[in-house]
Amino acid sequence: EAKLSATDDDTFSRFGASVAIDGDYAMVGAWGNAMGTNSGSVYVFERTESGWTQVQRLVAEDGTEYDYFGVSVAIDGDHAVVGATYAGAYVFHRGSAGWVRDGAKLATDLVISANDYRYTEAAISGDRIILGIRNDEGDGGVYLFERSSEGWVQDGDEITIQGEGNWFGRRVAIWDDYALVGAFRDESRGSAAGAAYLLHRGASGWEQQVKFSATDTAEGDWFGIALALDDTNVVIGALGDADAGPNSGSAYLWRYR
Repeated sequence: EAKLSATDDDTFSRFGASVAIDGDYAMVGAWGNAMGTNSGSVYVFERTESGWTQVQRLVAEDGTEYDYFGVSVAIDGDHAVVGATYAGAYVFHRGSAGWVRDGAKLATDLVISANDYRYTEAAISGDRIILGIRNDEGDGGVYLFERSSEGWVQDGDEITIQGEGNWFGRRVAIWDDYALVGAFRDESRGSAAGAAYLLHRGASGWEQQVKFSATDTAEGDWFGIALALDDTNVVIGALGDADAGPNSGSAYLWRYR
């Protein structure tokens, strides 16, 4: 239907590093040069009768070099969330003036250890946001947020899974009361075999419900490096699976009830 590019695209902008779409709006992350080296931006496109048109460019007003704003982007209805590797996550709301910041930056004080930390992924569904973070050693965790009359507030404590360097939280997805979290370097079936976890929001908060791994998951599969969640359907990628040759890759689908 269209090939999108930024009207002000520049060398090393990294346009297309992340993408999201909902209805007539598409967002494209470009974590490269914007207000400084790798400060990042996100481009908003709208589909009209004449086709897809760039309508806005989002940046972090408080952004600095090497924030990597736009490393992840997600959109659901009139809300969107943008991850910035070293700065946190930003929520935007669409109103009469276009897409504008919706509250304070999320998770600026979240750390998973005394080591350096990185925000790697963000996803949104309705009034809920999930952020996945990790430190430089690959230890990861996720945080859930919920929109209330006070704005976006953290919903419960950090969720982590045992296993150093498993990259838990490198990929996340959320749908209503369920969240899916990848840990592609999980070693329960071999080095970097990978796993994914389904979380559910019940009366007592967020709890792990299922740990996914395939019956043929093996060392080096990187199961959980990509994932998606929609209603009762789960799809999980394993780019290192070798059924058709080294790193030929596979994707696995489940339905939960």
